[in-house]
Amino acid sequence: MLEANTKNWKHLYWIPINALLAFGLPYLLVNLLGLSHDSYYIWLFGISILFVGLYVRRTHLKLGASLKPGWALGTISGLFIGLAFLSMASASKPAVETGFFSAAMLPIFWRGLLYGLVSAVLISVFPFIVVWRALSGVNPRPIRKFGVTLVAIISIALMSSLYNLGLSGLQNEHLGKRIGKTMIASIPTIISGSPLAAPISNVLLQMSESVESGSLDKLAKSKTSGGIE
Repeated sequence: MLEANTKNWKHLYWIPINALLAFGLPYLLVNLLGLSHDSYYIWLFGISILFVGLYVRRTHLKLGASLKPGWALGTISGLFIGLAFLSMASASKPAVETGFFSAAMLPIFWRGLLYGLVSAVLISVFPFIVVWRALSGVNPRPIRKFGVTLVAIISIALMSSLYNLGLSGLQNEHLGKRIGKTMIASIPTIISGSPLAAPISNVLLQMSESVESGSLDKLAKSKTSGGIE
């Protein structure tokens, strides 16, 4: 779990700001300004880093102490869930086996890494840390741990819903599925208490989304036509 700290409910002031960014950034940059995905990723990364950096500085969060507890369980569970996403997505894509280690996969790797990291921090890691620092206190009893975990799950669900609403819009028929996947990708951090966990599973989730979108089908066609050796 996070480093021991004196319970301070004032941390919860950051949750509305987090909610505003979770909805506002994708809605403004994608739906209103119409930025390309690559441009959107860069803006999302920069603004999110500034926001989290401001929180760390203003609240004196000890990053090193927060990253150590639960890292092993978090890493294992993050990899397990993330690879499950990737395996299910690639099962129906024959181009995966022949093209996974091709140079044509680099865009999928870097987009998954950049977008997966920053979206996990904004949607899962940040609300999780804020809720625990606000409500847990030092050495919380099991009943308090259960209550704080429940609040953290609700906060993550809120951020996930707002983010996907801002990105996809109310009319998107896959909205519920996207929110569900984001919540599943948050499970490693919820069960391990490690901020490192959700980014791992979410990076692999974003790679699986690229696979499902047909990026590797384009790779297969390119190989068939002789464009890739």
